Amino acid sequence: MFSNDLSQVAPSKSLQPVQHASLERRQLTSINAWSLSVVLARLDLLPAMITPVLWAAALAWWHAGQADKVLLGFSILANGAAFVCLYLLTSHQDFKRSLESPGAAPGLFSNLVSDGLSVLRQRIVRPGTVRSMGYIAFTLSAMATVWLGYLVGWPMLFFGWLELLFIYTYAMPPVSLGYRGWGLGEVVLLISVGLLPALSTYYAQTQALDPFTVGSMLPVAALAFLAAFAPSYATWQRDWKLRKNTLVVVLGPERALLLGVILAILAFAALILMVAIGNLPTWSLFALLGLPPLLRAFSKSFQEPFNRVACVLLDEAAVHGTLVTSALLILSLWIDK
Repeated sequence: MFSNDLSQVAPSKSLQPVQHASLERRQLTSINAWSLSVVLARLDLLPAMITPVLWAAALAWWHAGQADKVLLGFSILANGAAFVCLYLLTSHQDFKRSLESPGAAPGLFSNLVSDGLSVLRQRIVRPGTVRSMGYIAFTLSAMATVWLGYLVGWPMLFFGWLELLFIYTYAMPPVSLGYRGWGLGEVVLLISVGLLPALSTYYAQTQALDPFTVGSMLPVAALAFLAAFAPSYATWQRDWKLRKNTLVVVLGPERALLLGVILAILAFAALILMVAIGNLPTWSLFALLGLPPLLRAFSKSFQEPFNRVACVLLDEAAVHGTLVTSALLILSLWIDK
């Protein structure tokens, strides 16, 4: 059984390069701008993070028969830049906390560069540069939101700036909700990377919202949140030392894994419910094909010790599950249309 007592955590076993060659993609093998950008801002997660935007635009097209490409472009820019801002500011804040905890290792696995804090602890990039990049992304998102407000109306300003407010309070002091515990950070993530991007995009396309449409957005929003939440499994020991009380730290890895399984099942249960009440076409049930690989990744993570193989596979499975499910849902709307 897993525990959040670090003294009882067994060291991870060494890996065979051939057996787990996919891990090499996560290592910073060359120092260049693109590699640093991917690691610092988690650009590898970005496609999964914009799936709520694409799904909401597809729903608008299915309901109204058309979708404005210009508005969709601004929606992708606003929400994508907000997500990049989230990870950059979080990396900077993690680094500041690590200076107060000298015993905290750069990462859970010393030979795996997986996030922005690992880069900052190795002094590859100046912390001030990362913070400035975060504020640039924040400004870019705010400007795209202003344009959406100009083209559509003031509700777009409400959706966009509320999302930025949640992101800023998640990462930055004095609030720092991502470090408070009690699931506050996870609730903020669910709203800011899942619900608000979908709601704002759909409203931009149709200037209308109703409860049934919001219900149709929940499956993709929940999976996008799961993709954003999955990296915290890999860093839970380090987060414990940094006093970053994520749900994985508070509950321990085993209970947090169960929580992830429950969330994934609820997301697909919501999809079935939306089909049952006629809010989505029957073709949407093909999206259930995204559930088994995701559950299989969670089941493998229960193997002890909770090592980097399980962490990386779970992270990748959450991203792939979100992308596959969203693609199948969008395809189902196109077939039904």
